[in-house]
Amino acid sequence: MTGEVTSWPEVAPAAPLLADSAFPADARSERAAGAVALQRTGNRLVVAGFVVAITGVVLYCVITFAGNITTDLADILLRNALPAARGSLAVVGAGSLLWLIGSFMHLRGAMDAEDATGAGAP
Repeated sequence: MTGEVTSWPEVAPAAPLLADSAFPADARSERAAGAVALQRTGNRLVVAGFVVAITGVVLYCVITFAGNITTDLADILLRNALPAARGSLAVVGAGSLLWLIGSFMHLRGAMDAEDATGAGAP
């Protein structure tokens, strides 16, 4: 015997982890509908965050210009020079947080929609 292998044993090909047949058509359409709903919610949160942040900026400007304040931002944040200005900066932060959460929700919905439709599969 020379050590040559003359035949290989028959091995069944491995099935993919998530085949298209694993999800019935109605389950895929439900996943796609959920993904679209997640995108819409994300879009609404992005717009709401934008509106809230701009409102906070406008409030900050109105408060600082109306009060004839000559303090800088560090005095407002650290020395409590004007509590209303600190509140308006909190509104800007809340709007930015809403925008960020909405962006990630929209992104997650877009990725889920691509998975549900199988558009990105080779």
